[in-house]
Amino acid sequence: MSQGASPEPRGLWQELMRRRVVRVAVLYIAVAWTVIEVAETVVPYVGLSERVITLVIVLAGLGLPLALTLAWAYQVTRDQPGVERTEGARSARGRARGVALAALGVIVVAGTIVVARRARLPAQPAGSLDPSVIAILPFEVRGAAGFEDLGEGIVGLLGTKLDGAGTLRTVDGRALLSLVRRSGMSPDPAGGRSIAGQFGAGYFVLGDILQAGDGLEITASLYRADRPGAATLTASARGSSRNLFGIVDDLAAQLLAGMAGGPSSRVTRIAAVTTESLAALRAYLEGEQLERGAQFSAAVAAYQNAVALDSAFALAWYRLAVTAEWNLQEDLARTAADQATRLADRLSDRDRRLLEAFAVRRRGANAEAEPLYRSILGTWPDEIEAWIDLQEILFHASPLQGRSFTEARSALERTLFFEETHSTSLIHLARMAAFEGRAAEMDTLVAKFLALNPEADRGFEVRALHAFARAEPGPIAAVLEDLRTADDQSVALAAWDVAVFARDVDGAIQLARLLTAPTRSLEARTLGHTWLSHLYIAKGQLEAALAELATLEGFNAAVAVETRVLIAGIPFLPLDTATLRRDRTTLERLDPRSVPASNNPSVVFSAHDRLHAILREYLLGLASVRLGDATRATRHAERVEAMEVPPTAGSLAGDLARSLRAQIRRAAGDAAGALALLEGARMETWYGQTLASPYYAQVLERFQRAELLDALGRGEQALPWYEHIAELSPFETAYLAVSHLRQSAIHERAGRMEEARRHAAAAIALWSDADPVLAGQLDAARRLVAPEAR
Repeated sequence: MSQGASPEPRGLWQELMRRRVVRVAVLYIAVAWTVIEVAETVVPYVGLSERVITLVIVLAGLGLPLALTLAWAYQVTRDQPGVERTEGARSARGRARGVALAALGVIVVAGTIVVARRARLPAQPAGSLDPSVIAILPFEVRGAAGFEDLGEGIVGLLGTKLDGAGTLRTVDGRALLSLVRRSGMSPDPAGGRSIAGQFGAGYFVLGDILQAGDGLEITASLYRADRPGAATLTASARGSSRNLFGIVDDLAAQLLAGMAGGPSSRVTRIAAVTTESLAALRAYLEGEQLERGAQFSAAVAAYQNAVALDSAFALAWYRLAVTAEWNLQEDLARTAADQATRLADRLSDRDRRLLEAFAVRRRGANAEAEPLYRSILGTWPDEIEAWIDLQEILFHASPLQGRSFTEARSALERTLFFEETHSTSLIHLARMAAFEGRAAEMDTLVAKFLALNPEADRGFEVRALHAFARAEPGPIAAVLEDLRTADDQSVALAAWDVAVFARDVDGAIQLARLLTAPTRSLEARTLGHTWLSHLYIAKGQLEAALAELATLEGFNAAVAVETRVLIAGIPFLPLDTATLRRDRTTLERLDPRSVPASNNPSVVFSAHDRLHAILREYLLGLASVRLGDATRATRHAERVEAMEVPPTAGSLAGDLARSLRAQIRRAAGDAAGALALLEGARMETWYGQTLASPYYAQVLERFQRAELLDALGRGEQALPWYEHIAELSPFETAYLAVSHLRQSAIHERAGRMEEARRHAAAAIALWSDADPVLAGQLDAARRLVAPEAR
């Protein structure tokens, strides 16, 4: 064949053989098959999801065409012109093929590792497996029509029976179910061993539920988490489906008797610590499922159904109290908690301790409740309920102590470690991200919440937070349009989030304005106008604020005069003596019983129900302080102190009396005495009340505490009190601009000029369109940020 002639055509098979493609294919398939076999053997024992095996198979399949293509491409034919047919060339071609296949292997392995890491279950905190801890995994349900929910329900039933038997402790069922769902592990010994290891459990239980006629047979197998192989023991119990609780009792007794140490002294029947009613149990399990999906209103209804079917169902009463609180139904939460407390002897020790801590937190004793929850977590470190309540304390009560609500982050992240779909934790973290300007993180959290909970009660709130924090006109317009026809609470919560966590005063005004529509309820319109009055002060627009109260007076004169006096008590606002005297006289003539109560059970609208008598005395005292009448102010402080308040009011009466006495001392020049009085306030309040009430949030008192610290030369101690103003309620936004001015001055004195200018600029931005009567307070800030001041 002459040079330059085309090579003789060959058959495809011969060409594949010549280019060694067939050899590469055989070798690749053999290696891939070995890798898959190894993965199927190893993956379940190293804590990886079964999805990793699927990934290995897919990558191996995708890699074959690439390997064959590379084998073809790297084979330089002998007939190609200009190619030396030397041993070195052939060796080079072999090395090229080897490098190509090695590179392919690296790609496959790297891809597997990356995805495997993502699929890996959350790492268990350091520590060996504990033989006193047992994990109850969901049972397989076969042919048991009407008992499908029992597969997961058995986790709680059997766990309740075994927890506290001698030294035995069960893994929190809620945490375990969440981990099972997201890991995708099958209910087999290998998967169960991995799940148990995540919680440090020395034992785990698998089982199945089989229906035979009218009967149920439940089989449970106990495994050692540190020993691969067969079950340590198997228990089986059967009986009528109407005697489910007796079957579970029998099953648990067999498991306990067969475990090391012999039978336990705990003989309480399951029904004695749950319910005698199968229908009530099903309603309870429905409530649990709805609550996990953030459908709080529906969950409340399910729990109410459970206790209606069995009024002695203590655990359902407790869960009703918790969920009613999340739904901001204060009275229902208190009533349910009281009923659970009366039935506490029907709870397990674990649930009883949770209830005791919850009751303390419910009365607002946050400083007392926090160590109770930490003690529970010391015994049951995977107890989600304790992590959830601890985060609520840190998130909502920290600003009352001059601390940031972001202190809740670790408790929130720990909750999501155990239950990555926990709705309120996702909301809390989204609020933090919005507050701190971490837009990408907020995007992720909001998207996850809305995807997981498309029917969630709090969806409007989360969408509003996201849209206004992002300042995106399209989403803002969409959420405003949707909220026009939404329920009152959804609108109020959206306004709260935007005002407090997005720090968007103008956006909060838009949302609060929706509450004032004529079609809204009396309580919604009242809250809308009172919030607007404070939001306009946040912008330095006192005249606009008073105009809102003039409108409010047309349909709720009592709350209008209360709010005018409250605003007159803000120390940095100009004092209109004549108007304040007139309002004080109007307030003196007010019959507190004439103030209409809210018809909405949400604390957002009912926070001041049954409180108008004490608010009247406090506000009369506040007006008297501002008017320089110390004698009268003292008399009102004494009356406040002596008044009876509702059981839900916490320490409000004593704290308001201390506030008046502190202001009297401050007016008399005794700053140290005034500060000591404010430092003695108990500030025991439920967080839902701080959202809707400036009195429960004690914003005036916290601001004055900062002012007194600064006046006494303790500016560094004053800083956190100024900084964490407006982290609880839209009412607090009225203090934002001046808090920034005070922080600017403190930083300037300390020589921290960058911080001083930052706070000065924030104050100027808030009061960019302030009334002339307030704008003068910005003079120092303007000089600080002016070019010549730099």
